[in-house]
Amino acid sequence: MATAARKTAARRNGRSRGKPDETTPVGDRDIAIIGMSCRVPGAHGVDDFWSMLVDGVDAVSEVPTSRYPVDDFFDGEGPKPGRIISRRGGFLENIDGFDAPFFAISPREAAAMDPQQRVLLECAWEALEDAGQDLGRLAGSRVGVFVGSDGSNYWEMQSQGEPNIYGVMGGGARSAIAGRLSFTFDLTGPSVTVDTACSSSLMALSLACQSLRSGESTMALAAGAHLVLSPWESVAFSSAGMLSPDGKCKFGDASADGFVRSEGIGVLVLKPLRAALADGDPVHAVIKGVGTSNDGAGSGLFMSPALSGQEAMLREAYRDAGIDPSEVDYVEAHGTGTQAGDPVELGALAAVLGEGREPGRRAFVGSVKTNIGHAEAAAGVIGVIKAVLCLKHRTVPRNLHFTTPNPAIPWSELPLVLPTRTQPLDDEKRLVAGVSAFGISGTNTHVVLTGPEVPTGRREVDAAVTEQGGDHLLTLSARSHEALRESIRFYLSYFGVGGAGHDADLADVCYTAASRRTHHDHRLAVVDSTREGMVEQLRALLHGDAEFTSPDRARIAFVFPGQGSQWTGMGRELLDTSPAFRAAMFRCDEAVRAEAGWSVIEKLRDPEATWEEIDVVQPTLWAVEVALAETWRAWGVEPDVVIGHSMGEVAAACVSGALSLADGAAVICRRSSLMRGLAGRGAMAVVELSVADAEAAIADVADRVSIAVSNSRNSTVVSGDPDAIAELPRKLDEQGVFCRPVKVNVASHSVQMDPILEELASRLAGLEPRAGTIPLHSTVTGELTDGQELDPDYWVRNLRQPVRFVDAVTETASAGPTVFVEISPHPLLVNAIQETVAELGVEGHALPTLRREQPERATMLRGYGTLYEKNAPVRLESLYPGGRCVPLPHYPWQRVRHWLAESGSGAVADGGTARPWETALDPAATPYLVQHEVNGVPLVPGTVLLEAARSAATDAASGMPVVLSEVDFVDALLPSPGALLVDLHPVEAGAWRFDVGPADGVRATGHVRTVHGLEPTRPAESVAEVGARCVEHWDGDRFYAWAARGGTVWGEAFRGVTDVWRAPGEALAKVRLPASLAGEQAGYLLHPAFLEACAAPLLAVFDTPVWMLAEHVAEVRVLNRASSVWSHVRVVDIDSGGTATADVVVLDDREQIVAELRGLRVRANEPRHAEPTHAAPTHAEAVAPVEPAAVPAAGGAVLGSGAVISLKGEFRLEDPSGTVIELSGSLRVVPPGGVTPASAPVAETPDRPVVPAMPPVSFSRNGNGTNGSAPAAGPALVTATATVPAQGRPRPERSAAERSLPQRSLPERSEPRAVDTGTEVRTAAEARTDVPEDSAGVLAYLVERVAAVLGAQAAKIDTRKPVTALGMDSLMALEVRGRLQKELGVTVPTAVILRAESLDAAAAKIAELLPDAGAPRQ
Repeated sequence: MATAARKTAARRNGRSRGKPDETTPVGDRDIAIIGMSCRVPGAHGVDDFWSMLVDGVDAVSEVPTSRYPVDDFFDGEGPKPGRIISRRGGFLENIDGFDAPFFAISPREAAAMDPQQRVLLECAWEALEDAGQDLGRLAGSRVGVFVGSDGSNYWEMQSQGEPNIYGVMGGGARSAIAGRLSFTFDLTGPSVTVDTACSSSLMALSLACQSLRSGESTMALAAGAHLVLSPWESVAFSSAGMLSPDGKCKFGDASADGFVRSEGIGVLVLKPLRAALADGDPVHAVIKGVGTSNDGAGSGLFMSPALSGQEAMLREAYRDAGIDPSEVDYVEAHGTGTQAGDPVELGALAAVLGEGREPGRRAFVGSVKTNIGHAEAAAGVIGVIKAVLCLKHRTVPRNLHFTTPNPAIPWSELPLVLPTRTQPLDDEKRLVAGVSAFGISGTNTHVVLTGPEVPTGRREVDAAVTEQGGDHLLTLSARSHEALRESIRFYLSYFGVGGAGHDADLADVCYTAASRRTHHDHRLAVVDSTREGMVEQLRALLHGDAEFTSPDRARIAFVFPGQGSQWTGMGRELLDTSPAFRAAMFRCDEAVRAEAGWSVIEKLRDPEATWEEIDVVQPTLWAVEVALAETWRAWGVEPDVVIGHSMGEVAAACVSGALSLADGAAVICRRSSLMRGLAGRGAMAVVELSVADAEAAIADVADRVSIAVSNSRNSTVVSGDPDAIAELPRKLDEQGVFCRPVKVNVASHSVQMDPILEELASRLAGLEPRAGTIPLHSTVTGELTDGQELDPDYWVRNLRQPVRFVDAVTETASAGPTVFVEISPHPLLVNAIQETVAELGVEGHALPTLRREQPERATMLRGYGTLYEKNAPVRLESLYPGGRCVPLPHYPWQRVRHWLAESGSGAVADGGTARPWETALDPAATPYLVQHEVNGVPLVPGTVLLEAARSAATDAASGMPVVLSEVDFVDALLPSPGALLVDLHPVEAGAWRFDVGPADGVRATGHVRTVHGLEPTRPAESVAEVGARCVEHWDGDRFYAWAARGGTVWGEAFRGVTDVWRAPGEALAKVRLPASLAGEQAGYLLHPAFLEACAAPLLAVFDTPVWMLAEHVAEVRVLNRASSVWSHVRVVDIDSGGTATADVVVLDDREQIVAELRGLRVRANEPRHAEPTHAAPTHAEAVAPVEPAAVPAAGGAVLGSGAVISLKGEFRLEDPSGTVIELSGSLRVVPPGGVTPASAPVAETPDRPVVPAMPPVSFSRNGNGTNGSAPAAGPALVTATATVPAQGRPRPERSAAERSLPQRSLPERSEPRAVDTGTEVRTAAEARTDVPEDSAGVLAYLVERVAAVLGAQAAKIDTRKPVTALGMDSLMALEVRGRLQKELGVTVPTAVILRAESLDAAAAKIAELLPDAGAPRQ
């Protein structure tokens, strides 16, 4: 003990390690906090966290039953062995949900990962977003990762069963929590997991600062993670008397009786301050210094705090910071609320911070643990986030549960105060804050913070190269269609009243989105000059039917057209707003002046300019095209190939680098000067014919007319004698062929050019072509060239020979996905390019640069947005090189439940998604379910699905009112007994994405959110106002007769409409609750059958009887009960295909709104039927003969008596009206009463549930001759060997594997389920005996095997990606390899699977390894 005393004395005398080098300026050691993110009890993110603090929220709650059965452990009578004295703690929501595909993690591995890792991944991404860091540019850099973590309950749960490597690396090996971040984001700096108990995350921050100061790292993540999934630590702490019995942290209070266990995740992004300022990063606060210590034997007791150790830590921290402790304004204390810890901590703070402090100037001391409890390993970093927010807002929130100061603390002597109300901080001085964290094993850490002393977050650029103009491009991207739609919603809230972006500068918002965010493959872009305009476009996209696809990476082709795109005023706006365009135009102007003696710029700016002389038009267009190309390139758009059309090839050659500007000006000026001498002697015309047909059409005048241009397969330009050309339109019109003259008076590319060719070659004798940097696809030779052959002879041929434009486009488009950008003041070739691309059937797109008399910058930006959406390689930071980095909405996670196989041995996740909400679907008990027929088919009305989703969310929200939005009805629901399930996938606090349907598949998806005080979206019109317009009256009988004629029949429970008044586009109805529902209404606000009756009058709006099925509803609000209502139905949009969108507003007899269905989209179908005929299946085996009677007839005839049909292969059915149905896969038909052959059992696997028996239904057609939406006529039992996406959306692009697999008629249900984490995953697919014969078959086979090993769904495998992007590692690849070897008898190197650029490529390689398809196989 004497030794300990001497050490204590030495510490008090100020001797300490780690003093900074006296020669190093303190400012060079400053570390900026540039990004923050957190999850704490009661708050999802930093902004929510601050709101919770200033509102004084106590987020501690009872231990969720999903964590552990607290009743089995609770005993409130006092500390007892094996028991817990408290029922309360701080807990995060939805820890079982995880967006595994976003992080390229397989479902199998995700289920084995500790949720601490999973939530930390999300928080780390959000912190990097907050810091304005694009992960694409950050990957591979020396970024360090330092994470505080003190355990893994999840691994403890796994280790009780049969642990595997994914469990070990998912949580058992604590090093993996930091390593996972480094691997996922490709960060190559040090990666360290730190465990110093409750000071772990602050110690991680200390190590991160050391790494940054030494230059070891250029940036760092400092984080902490802690979840409480089991009771055992709580049992131990409780037995030791360390837990607060009532679950309240009473820091500094006389009643302080222990700490409160809590969860939390926090991440900070750190960077040297000088680098952060230079890079324009946002700086939330500055870390000036860090101090660490260990209590040693200072307290005399292990696990007891020592005053000496804490004082040493504080002195070290402020010495390191170069700040006098008396300047401190606020300290975020460790502050656990214990009788042992509080006096020691406050005593140490008083001793150090009190030295030299002005009398009466006290430092505030707070503890976030009074709000959320003690997050243990994450407590320090969460304390830092709170302290940073206090500095930012210059406000200190009040401490909770501090009513009677602890008498053991000499408060009157302390230069400290615990705020009991929100307190402002000094507005005049630099604020200083400190944050402390102490570990139970004695390790202490203190961090010193200040606010940024200069404005931060702006990346400055030279004003001379900064684009001007009010229009801006906003880019949004995500990893999936659903996530991108969710992102749109986030931005609409962000821009809305009260949103963080409502008052933000639009240029800064667009700069941040473009240059400071990571860009994903599903993309959209909008262009406008106002926030309101962008909101309008985003809302239209959200409510439209756009599919946000993930196109393959596209190449870019610049296309330079010939003459004809000129217009007065072209280029003027860009001369004023675009430095790149202006600079390029000056260079071109100089070249033309030297060559021709006049100014292009003066001509462009001349308001009286005319564009008639060819020797003015062509040089001007050349200059504009070159300048436009340079503008694109300055904006970060680089062409992979250039194509020139006639005179446009001169600009293409200059842009490719094959000609200098001086040589380009020489070619275009001398060429056009010679052509002017031929003006008036020629003419040109475009004909909608192929080259061959055009040659035939001009055969009789071939000596005077030539084929000049082949623009597309069916568009040809002819050139020659004006009289002969003038006769063509009359001649071709008689044959029904389109022909129109081109506005030129020179016949390029014809015999009329011959007189000037020799002179042109002579004038271009000094030309010096060279190898360019961009390939040029010649429209003279039809081949690619580097430009060295562009000599005088080439330009002679360019003028005389036909323009082989279609050949250049065909070869370019066939080489891969391409976006063709026409470089001109107005598009001339876009349509021809699109026609060629469409005819080829390849992926390609054409877009203009400018359009006549349209705003130039906005038009170019819209084109840029298209390039972005098409996944073309654009450098957005070139478009937005500078600006202020502002907060934007975070990524919209698409979480799905991943958890261990649930058993009695361990915790399950938070109850938000632990199990689907369900209700009985029993037609016998609720007869109304079978009283709704559409076209002869009983269907459960969509209002039943809406009510199920509303009820589930209301339960999850503890009775709060909810609003449903963006509901998609993805499939019809037949009224068979079973459960109706609702899965709620949390999006954010109080908001969910839902799926609803029976066990066999989802029928509707959408979003639901809680609201405080449910109100109508807008006031309703009075009944009198509507009635004044709706004058045509029907009684209820007439209305229901009208509906029946259209194919819709309702039973008694739905027949609530007593009167209808019609008008064009709207209807008003009186609706009363049917007597048969009177006994059921009490369980609902509005019974779903009653709500259906309120929507039914939409049928009366149509001029002819129709049946219709709902596709979508934008918003659903059910506000109150009523049994007698008015229903106002108003159509807001209708298209020629019969799709109508309407609003349904339901009012009670006091004309108060009780329900709203806004944006209800339905597809109307005329009740027409056709007799289907049967075509024999190809490559099929029939177990029983197929008779015509066995096929459903119109009207829903039953299947043939007793015949059981089993078919396999491909089927084609066609009815006399032309309806064609093609099926591929396996099909068994069992009529009512039929028996399934015992020899053909139906296999059910988790990925392929059996579709239940369905009554036969009829095929029908809608009014425009396309297939209607009624459930397809089908057999009583269908099994399929493939699935469709859980969301039920049609996939706009399907991989080869998907195309080779038959698609099931009912979408698979996406329900939360436990994923097997074992190494052996088996599916029914393994029982297959057929062996793939070709690469397509191999791909389908490989997809099944890869999906099985990953624990994923086959239909969700994107074969364009490498398997590593799907979450496969080397162990999984070995498993796939073993299956291939066992089942196919072929040895496949693991590298073929792991290193192939895509699953498609891997399948092609494996197909090459297969023995000859004709050889016998075992």
